[in-house]
Amino acid sequence: MKVVKLAGLWEKKDKQGNPSLIGDLNKISKVVVMKNTSKNKDKDPDYFLCIGPKSKKVKGGKSSH
Repeated sequence: MKVVKLAGLWEKKDKQGNPSLIGDLNKISKVVVMKNTSKNKDKDPDYFLCIGPKSKKVKGGKSSH
């Protein structure tokens, strides 16, 4: 099987200490892989893959989102 590398991912932790993987997909989109912290059954997924817009940087280095 031929694979294509889409993004590099960096591990981050949220305020509760839950790990996630975050990376830029392109100039306007980012991807996030988050652990399913509310998994109740074996059929529930272990992780979620999410895609969304990158935060826009404003003067002073703070994001606008």
